[in-house]
Amino acid sequence: MFIDLKKANLISRVTIFCGGYGSGKSEIAVNYALAMSRYKQNIAIADLDVVNPYFRSREARAVLEQHGIEVISPSGKLSTADLPALPADIYRVLRSQSIYAMIDVGGDEVGARALGRFAEHVSEDNKMFLVVNPARPFQNSAQNIYALAQKIMDTAKLKINGIINNTNLIYETTNQFIEDAYPIVEETARLLEVPIVFTTVDKNKVEIEGLPKIDTEFFSLDMQLSPKWRKK
Repeated sequence: MFIDLKKANLISRVTIFCGGYGSGKSEIAVNYALAMSRYKQNIAIADLDVVNPYFRSREARAVLEQHGIEVISPSGKLSTADLPALPADIYRVLRSQSIYAMIDVGGDEVGARALGRFAEHVSEDNKMFLVVNPARPFQNSAQNIYALAQKIMDTAKLKINGIINNTNLIYETTNQFIEDAYPIVEETARLLEVPIVFTTVDKNKVEIEGLPKIDTEFFSLDMQLSPKWRKK
């Protein structure tokens, strides 16, 4: 069953996506912002990824702006730089009560340092989701992911409210692989004492293979950050 963000009480004024390197935070942040735009106006996505120069949410600026979503990221020559240069507009969207903000945080606790600078401006009703992909190095056990989560929370000065299961091998992903890795995600949720919010699935693959057989709700991803030559 595909999740309805409104019915699932997932519409928060500030929604933060954190996780390890390569977990897929940016792709999810982009898709989540697009999904939110079906329910709310005044959506903004703030790209705080100052660690990884590839697959940042700002790369989907065109499609986001087509849907009326404001993209906040370093501009000009700094837009593709791997520098901790963060725009002052981030303060504006965090403080405004009329803007629904998605925050795309850089990988691991290193990336979370940028978020820590803004923690005091994040309201208590925020939602911070840990994106996990057991296929990635250092995320292949619940203990490893739990340790990473603790470091992120300590650095960001914010609490993780739920887990997003983004188990994937990019274009080699199969339902069987997602099913086999699911116990790692379940154990991580148990250790952190938070719910599994949903499991992501590739929109195109679902149309062919159906959904994995796991006890979770699903969120359909329309890949926006894939290289143009790999888009289908």
